[in-house]
Amino acid sequence: MRALNTIFHLTYHKTDTKTEFLAALTTFFTMSYLFFIVPNILAKAGVDYNTTITTTAVVVFISCLLMGFIGNKPFALAPLLGEAAYIGYTICEVRGFSFNTALAAIFLCGVLLFLMTIFNIRTYILEQIPETIKVSFCAGLGFFFILIALKDIGVVEFTTGTIALQAGNIADVHVILGLLCFLTIIILAKRNFKGAVIIAILITTAIGILIKDIQLPDKIIALPQIMPDHIMALDFKGVFTKEFIPIFFVLFILVNIDTSGSLMGLTYKIKSFTRQNHSLKKPMIADSLSVITAPLLGITTTGTYFDSMTGIEVGGR
Repeated sequence: MRALNTIFHLTYHKTDTKTEFLAALTTFFTMSYLFFIVPNILAKAGVDYNTTITTTAVVVFISCLLMGFIGNKPFALAPLLGEAAYIGYTICEVRGFSFNTALAAIFLCGVLLFLMTIFNIRTYILEQIPETIKVSFCAGLGFFFILIALKDIGVVEFTTGTIALQAGNIADVHVILGLLCFLTIIILAKRNFKGAVIIAILITTAIGILIKDIQLPDKIIALPQIMPDHIMALDFKGVFTKEFIPIFFVLFILVNIDTSGSLMGLTYKIKSFTRQNHSLKKPMIADSLSVITAPLLGITTTGTYFDSMTGIEVGGR
């Protein structure tokens, strides 16, 4: 324990190993949905579902180690859903570019982000953002994730008409379970109960199993599957074409905004708890290195997940 305190400066950040472990567990359960959503999205690009699950797990592991040992922040990194959707649905399925070309573009985006970080360009840009916008960014992302959560559990539905949202089937058992989980989190969090998210998930899952709404998996453990075709298989020739270059710039802007924005919002949240200044440079080095690593292993853009906020709320520093 003393070694961990020395490496991660736990005492300085007014935390301990027990609190950090609970924070990590909370963040993991909160963002575990990505292990199923990312493979579904990338299946549109012709990538095997089971292979993507394995690759995603490996990339998440490596990226989180980078953030922990370089950035020393309780931020979880994983393949970003927005970029995965843009690559799977637009770049590969609609525009017809190969997945390996998209991976090469992501690698170049990571290199650019790393250089911008080393030469303090990213930090300079973020330092120019007014305090009020930093606060509103946190609030905006929070409301966005609440909306996505309500949509996923069926409370609201997106429409293509003049009304963007409409009420879902509130009587459906999936909706009831989702609302129960949502309300449990709010009640426990309001009472400053550490581990509110984990407890709410466990309670809801147990109820779902008892009423046979949630099916138990056929296997608990299975051998990982790797597809060599997408490991170290970057197609740079496809990137440097007049058809792909405009797409590359859009992808770079998306990656830069998503990674930098989440880092800024989460760091501001920690600052509100600790009243200490936190440099963004080391976390930015970690996240840019993770963006470089991901395509080498055959997965799309990684970035800091705003779901890490749940870990911060229970004491992660």
